[in-house]
Amino acid sequence: KPRDVIVVVAVGATFLLALFLELPGLNGPSYWQWPWRSLDFLHTLEVFAAPLVMLGFLGWQWSRTPPPSAAAARGIAFGLVACQALLQWARLRAEPGGWTWLDALVQSRAVTSYYTDALRIDNLGSFLRDFSWKRLEHHSSTHPPGPVLFYWALLQFLPPDLAARAGGALIGALASFGVAVAYWFGSLWTDDPIRRLAACFAYALMPSLVVVLPTFDQLYPILTMLCL
Repeated sequence: KPRDVIVVVAVGATFLLALFLELPGLNGPSYWQWPWRSLDFLHTLEVFAAPLVMLGFLGWQWSRTPPPSAAAARGIAFGLVACQALLQWARLRAEPGGWTWLDALVQSRAVTSYYTDALRIDNLGSFLRDFSWKRLEHHSSTHPPGPVLFYWALLQFLPPDLAARAGGALIGALASFGVAVAYWFGSLWTDDPIRRLAACFAYALMPSLVVVLPTFDQLYPILTMLCL
């Protein structure tokens, strides 16, 4: 409905304006704040142009009259998967360091520490047996061992620097498939493919999916939906 579109656009515009004004609270609570950063506007617009144009085209396909068939709706959903992957790629390209930025985040002890703790595993059986009382760093000490094991597995086949880069890229790629999972997840409430696509568009447009690259926060919604 036109009124719904107006509300969504107004809310989005208000949020963007608040970001530009750097209003307090938007960058996290007082005990854990992300520092405000300024990326080159024209370069950021350039790298995000392709996925945004693709998103607009898919939105037109979704909203046309008569509505798309069930098969076409599934095609649009997988088009949104590709669109979300392009958004992940654009996020990487928007950073001045590019791949170096991705490497630094994965290898940082202050960001998650999963990778750095994976480097310290000498014996996997001993690591898992002693995990509950092992002295680990940052996120590793308060989360299950899965993320650490993710990087440990990559380190068995790749040199350390390449394992860090591959791990970050793989997380971003897997996060894109959350759109397809959202399409399936919508079947719990409705069989109408057009309504299920609404959930896909909402999921694909969530800023957090791109902003938190490359962390496992991108994958937790997928795991939650699959559990249900």
